[in-house]
Amino acid sequence: MFKLHAGKQLPKNITNKLREEIGNWRIRALGIGPFTVERGTEAIPKIPFIQLQSYLIELWKDYLAKEGIECVVIVIDDIHLLLDAVKGGILDLRSVFQALPRYGCNYQLIITGPKTLFGEIRELAEPVVRFFSTYEIDCMNLDETKEMITFPLKKAGSQIRVTHDVIERIHEKTKGHPYFIAFFMQILVEECKGNEIDTSLYDRVLPEITRELETQKFEKDVGMVSEGERGVLSRIARQPEEEVSFTDISPPGKKSLTSKMLDRLVEKNLVIKSGRGRYRLYHPLFKEHLNIRFKE
Repeated sequence: MFKLHAGKQLPKNITNKLREEIGNWRIRALGIGPFTVERGTEAIPKIPFIQLQSYLIELWKDYLAKEGIECVVIVIDDIHLLLDAVKGGILDLRSVFQALPRYGCNYQLIITGPKTLFGEIRELAEPVVRFFSTYEIDCMNLDETKEMITFPLKKAGSQIRVTHDVIERIHEKTKGHPYFIAFFMQILVEECKGNEIDTSLYDRVLPEITRELETQKFEKDVGMVSEGERGVLSRIARQPEEEVSFTDISPPGKKSLTSKMLDRLVEKNLVIKSGRGRYRLYHPLFKEHLNIRFKE
């Protein structure tokens, strides 16, 4: 997924042009400044970086500059998926954004990924690491969760108000995880027919949020692991405590195999190694999903 943000509402002629030019991309949530485009389901063997550069130059000169937009921020989520799918893709991407200023285009690129991302990129090409400034986003406290919920609504000019009780419930359920906060809010805003998100709306929509998380996030997480790794996930999820010891989840005679499985799950960002011989699933919501899934 990638997002473009111009800091203001984009004119209709630009959004229409984007619809026309992008073609194979599915556009969501146009019209309030930030908008999101997602690639369709068709598999494309290589990202057309040359076409991307040409289109961004054309977009800037023919539309954005004429509308007085001074800077556009492009955010590419889960960039590690690009590394997996396209060998050397991150190098091509860096080349595109290094070249754009020569054409008078002021684009800023933000990429997101797991904590291990820059170690993997460094192994591929050290200059790419120097191209980016890195920031680690941890789980948020209640005040930060409130700001993450209210600030985008304010910037979008929305009249929707989120009650403090709902903010507390979202924080408690998500544990301040930015991805899950955004996921909850997207559905709550879509389901809000008035100008307030209160506890009654939250309680009504929560089952839908849970279902969407299962299909859009957790089932995909489980789908990328082996049968043996699923067994390890199941054993971690069944433990009463969030954090477990290696001995709690290692069957007799299978310590070496369990250790290898855990290493793979840590690499896939499904398990966090919190200390020597200590592990936990990456989020309690994932644990809830696994306990339901493996009971079936």
